[in-house]
Amino acid sequence: GDSFRPAVRGFAEAQIALTPKATWTLGARVDKFDTMEVTVSPRTSLVFRPAPRHAVRVAFNRAYRAPSLIENFSFTRLDTFVPIIPGLPPVNFSTLVTGNRDLRPETSRAFEAGLTSTIGVRTSVSATAYVNSTRDFVRFYTVDSYGPSQPPPGWPLPAAFVPIVPKTLTWLNVGTVRNAAPFGVRKTRTSLLLSGSLRRVT
Repeated sequence: GDSFRPAVRGFAEAQIALTPKATWTLGARVDKFDTMEVTVSPRTSLVFRPAPRHAVRVAFNRAYRAPSLIENFSFTRLDTFVPIIPGLPPVNFSTLVTGNRDLRPETSRAFEAGLTSTIGVRTSVSATAYVNSTRDFVRFYTVDSYGPSQPPPGWPLPAAFVPIVPKTLTWLNVGTVRNAAPFGVRKTRTSLLLSGSLRRVT
């Protein structure tokens, strides 16, 4: 039937010693699903060690997330029977949860820069900053609702009294989400993490 999805994946990575203090890593992942075109997700990082106890790292990667089988192929009806007037049959607020076969894959890009230093025997300090953005972010949305302009079958009262209740829900691509975070500090025996993040949807 339509509710399964063959997938083919491949991954390759290489490390190149540019100098005794600098290492460059290159990698790529290839994915192919029957619901989307071939995607290539590259990743690269550069680590520079100016001294044995210190390392600076910068990295970039791009990745794709294909819609899940649930997001593509769901079809579930949920019936909620609500008694409105004593002695009359309850009213059925039937809600349909349906997949969306037109969903585009989420595309994410991540940039990261960090510094790690070892101080003494038992303490290491790291500082990391990153920015992630995800395009075509997938969210679960109500696309149709019961209400005064669309009462459920058998509603016994004036339409103005119909509550707003979801009638149809599905998954949609809604825009771009951006996340950013500053730094972390860590010790080997006593762990302390200081961090923060910012998320914005556009």
